[in-house]
Amino acid sequence: MSNEAKAPAKRKDGRSPWRSSEARKLLKKDLDDGVVPLETENSVVSNEQIYLQRPQYAEWTFKEFDKYLKSLRNIVKKEKQKAEEVKEWRFSEARKLLLDDLKSNRVSRDVTANDAEQVYIKRPEFMKYEFDKFLGYLKSLREIVNKKQSNSDRDAAAYQKDRLIHPIRSHNSRGEPRWAGSEAERLLALDLKDGLLDQFQSKMDFHASRAEYRQFGLTKFRKHIHQKQRTDKFVAYYSDRKRREEAEEEGNDLT
Repeated sequence: MSNEAKAPAKRKDGRSPWRSSEARKLLKKDLDDGVVPLETENSVVSNEQIYLQRPQYAEWTFKEFDKYLKSLRNIVKKEKQKAEEVKEWRFSEARKLLLDDLKSNRVSRDVTANDAEQVYIKRPEFMKYEFDKFLGYLKSLREIVNKKQSNSDRDAAAYQKDRLIHPIRSHNSRGEPRWAGSEAERLLALDLKDGLLDQFQSKMDFHASRAEYRQFGLTKFRKHIHQKQRTDKFVAYYSDRKRREEAEEEGNDLT
């Protein structure tokens, strides 16, 4: 329930109720944007000056406006404090650990599980947060992980069905070995990750370093190197963006 000072539901003098008035909307926006200071201590702008800033405020007496301003200030302060707490959680070590625990099933994904206290004391990073707030974070992350797992399971089932209908061939129509799924593809991913390409003077020497690579022509092998490098850059970018979107989604659930 809001702690905001209550205005009459219907005014006998025909004036708009404060809660639904344009004046309140403008004052709330000014407080959110910092145009009107949240703190009164050491403020260079008095409440009287704020009252005179917009003609919409004149519908109320200064005494009424002063009461509503004080109430709105408290509301905005609490909203900003909550937003900061959620933002801090999104990028915290505690959230990373809890997400990892859920993905690896060290913590149950069941949103109805009555184990929040046991999870809470599992790691000291979790106990840095108030229990009631951690309870909301846990519930939100469980829903996110379950949603992603459901999508992943559906995609995997569709892929397996497609493979039964259209089995993967080991060679293409020209009799050349298929790159996708080959041992050469697997080894190239590992070698690039380990930085082995940089140890060779040329891609020709790198191509000659493994029998699996030599099954493919040098020109095509070079193309696979470039393709893998581009893919890795894209995956890194996408993973980072996905992490931020996931954190944003969790934040929206909590606010």
